[in-house]
Amino acid sequence: MNDTNSSPQGNSDDAIITPAGAGGQLPSGLGEPIDTAVVKIPAHPQTQFDDAIFLDLLSHSVSLTKTEKIKIINKIPDLAQTQIDRLISIFQEEKVKFSKLEDHHSTEVSALENQKMQEWKDLEAQKREETQRQAETDKIAELQRKLQGFKK
Repeated sequence: MNDTNSSPQGNSDDAIITPAGAGGQLPSGLGEPIDTAVVKIPAHPQTQFDDAIFLDLLSHSVSLTKTEKIKIINKIPDLAQTQIDRLISIFQEEKVKFSKLEDHHSTEVSALENQKMQEWKDLEAQKREETQRQAETDKIAELQRKLQGFKK
């Protein structure tokens, strides 16, 4: 199961995480909502967690670069449940700590959040382009198969 709605630690940080709303968008405590339909986590049959919540937390991490976020997403099928749970815990802690920092350093935190959200939007755009290219490639291949059928 890839989508469970339970918190791995069952702690009081549940208020930070909210389930996906309409349209695959998740509201967040930091930055803008993300489109959970664009960036997808590979299948992970050995672990159980809510993909949308994980992506929301990952997308709003201000300590990771876009490249590091992509590596984490790609590595998920190889991670153990304890590693996933630890990542979720780290992302939750980071979110809480940065929201507390915002009280005293709102300009700097806001600038950093905006930079990280722009990086995530760039990642979403990259994934949309890849999906569109794959769909076009699939259509071309299908047309070629049909043409081959007419030639016989």
